[in-house]
Amino acid sequence: MDKVWQSGASRFYVSETRVKAVMRYRKKHGNFPVMGASRLRMFRELWKRYTEKSRLFPKREEEDVIYEIVNSPAPSFYLTRRSLRTLLYNIL
Repeated sequence: MDKVWQSGASRFYVSETRVKAVMRYRKKHGNFPVMGASRLRMFRELWKRYTEKSRLFPKREEEDVIYEIVNSPAPSFYLTRRSLRTLLYNIL
């Protein structure tokens, strides 16, 4: 199970609408809304990618930047071990 938990994912499993809301919250308040540790790690990675893309392509629409980063390969599934175990047992 550890290999699955730590393996990369083909994309970030979060909606573009949620990412847009969190990025706007981060811009306005300077921090992220309250969330669990796994989600926070994911949104920190998304924020890093969002700021890099926005800086490299300042004329690109926010929605396009978010679409691109959400659908890019993710370094992890960003699930807790408990969530992963639940998903695996449901599959079996």
